[in-house]
Amino acid sequence: MKITILNLFLFFLSSFCFSQNKDAKKNTIGVSVPMNWNNSNGVYYSLGNRQEPKGKAVSYGIGINYSSLLYKNWFATLGVGYFKQTFNIIRPFYFDGDTVTNLLYSTKKYNYHSLTLIAGLGYSHTLNNKLKLNGLCSFSLFNSFKQNYTPTGYSGYEHEQIQTNNKSLQIGYMVNISAGLEYFLSKKISIGADVVLPILTKWNNDEIFIKSQFGEDSQKIAENRFSIGSTLSCKYHF
Repeated sequence: MKITILNLFLFFLSSFCFSQNKDAKKNTIGVSVPMNWNNSNGVYYSLGNRQEPKGKAVSYGIGINYSSLLYKNWFATLGVGYFKQTFNIIRPFYFDGDTVTNLLYSTKKYNYHSLTLIAGLGYSHTLNNKLKLNGLCSFSLFNSFKQNYTPTGYSGYEHEQIQTNNKSLQIGYMVNISAGLEYFLSKKISIGADVVLPILTKWNNDEIFIKSQFGEDSQKIAENRFSIGSTLSCKYHF
């Protein structure tokens, strides 16, 4: 997986270099604000029986993106940003914030603060001198640097309201397709809005969730059932 990701980024970097040699004016740099609504489930085992508690949540972030024209209307994009991925799922976990016992605790919700790396290939169609229609297929990799877990439990003892870990975790990735409109405020400045549909989402394991002998997926962060999102952006063209 790491080799594939590295090759993907090297491909896009070489594409950028080629496109800049051909035409240095067909590039954009912009700020984007993505938001994602997800319906997901966790996994745990109770007396050997698989349980899949579900939850719906909204996640959001901010990023910086650089795009360059490759050929005619085709363009490539690279980006980096911050994203807070949230899951409102109740599931058992290893709580470390009770003054007496850490047993009988579940998450009420949990989220991951992540550095996001993005690479994509898109197509742009000009509708008129003010409006463009854009489509994009992108790959997003999430590297978490901070994790928050809100506990709910039955011990009756005083406990921390939130457990915060500061581990480095590669929590997963998404493959998204998106489409939207871009409106030019001037020759160099544009704003845009896109609808984003994740077509492939994979979340990795988090060791804070209780490991079970009955299934290897008991520590998986979540399983995506359905998600949809949007992105607002502002771009500078040069």
